[in-house]
Amino acid sequence: REVVVALSRPGQELLLPRILVMEKEDGSGVQKEYPIYLSGLAVFHKDKLKGYLNDKESRGCNWINNRITRVTYVLVSPTEGKGIESGDVSAAVGKETATLEVFRTGTELKAEVNGENVKIIVEIKAEGHVQEVITEDQWLSDDSSLIASLNRRLAEAIRDDVRAALDKAQKEYKSDVFGFGNLIYRTLPREWARLEPRWEEIFPRVEVEVLVEGNARRSGLIKDPLRMR
Repeated sequence: REVVVALSRPGQELLLPRILVMEKEDGSGVQKEYPIYLSGLAVFHKDKLKGYLNDKESRGCNWINNRITRVTYVLVSPTEGKGIESGDVSAAVGKETATLEVFRTGTELKAEVNGENVKIIVEIKAEGHVQEVITEDQWLSDDSSLIASLNRRLAEAIRDDVRAALDKAQKEYKSDVFGFGNLIYRTLPREWARLEPRWEEIFPRVEVEVLVEGNARRSGLIKDPLRMR
């Protein structure tokens, strides 16, 4: 039923979970204990499969569609110096890190139309708490100036995920899985009536502004890091 509703919704393409079969290392058969698992999302255009989003792109898509409930980011600690604002775990290897669990989120979408120039504003708010800190420095406190840096790093990690999803959907698949067209249909119906016949051509050129506010809360729960003897 959900698929039928999604296919009939104006200005939004179908997006479904991707299910893979787990095989043994030698490829000889299916592992009985865990036969299937979820891996990213499948992107459709009308009723045709266009391709897949990896985990990072899927996370970005879920941010835009306001479907994030809880997610964990491993960020390079502010004590590692300036200029490192990535949430990529590989970028944090060998560096002091802080692990944040995001538990409260919200996304709002706004559309602006000027002729055939369409702009979508994506406003994301993310609140989380520090789960773990791998550092020898005592910096984690509510009044620490480094908390602001941690918030920026969280916002940049989320923004990276969103940009990855936008690039794949707009540049490669040209499929509006975010429902930007549906947003215009609901909020600017007269503009949608004019844009709908050429939406497939317009969507890849839509300008998207991504605004992210990250807040690391309850940081006082972890004040003194563990020290190795």
